[in-house]
Amino acid sequence: MRKGLNPKIMKILEEKTKGKITKQAIRNELSRIRREDPSLTLNAAAEIFAKKRRFSVVRYLEDKDRETLKSVKIEKIKIPPLQVKQRKKIIELAKYDTNDKLLKAHLGEINKTYTFGCYTATFILCRKVLENLIIHFLSLALLFSLLFFPLVFSLF
Repeated sequence: MRKGLNPKIMKILEEKTKGKITKQAIRNELSRIRREDPSLTLNAAAEIFAKKRRFSVVRYLEDKDRETLKSVKIEKIKIPPLQVKQRKKIIELAKYDTNDKLLKAHLGEINKTYTFGCYTATFILCRKVLENLIIHFLSLALLFSLLFFPLVFSLF
């Protein structure tokens, strides 16, 4: 029978606290738990410490540790269930069929910002999309005119 803390339990406590708590701080906390209930063994105090942090070391406890643990009432911490947020249906304010990934992304962002009430962002994105479309159409018009009317541009 072991008088002190089982080294396996100490190793598990260090690993599970992920370095957030030093070894000495763990020992101090175990001592504080034992001060509150002197009948506990160190290993039983380690189980209470672990339960407060949502894990367990009960498989490493010996029979004497389990007996002393029975006298302690361990309060279970209730974790409230996550509330699933309702997804809003995206309002399609801007529709435009295109193969341009950037334009599709901007249109999707416009629809999202409008749905969630970010009207200034919606306005800015709409202006950006319109600017890009105007530049695209002007470049197409220039290309078209250069291809079909090269004589006109050669005079200037």
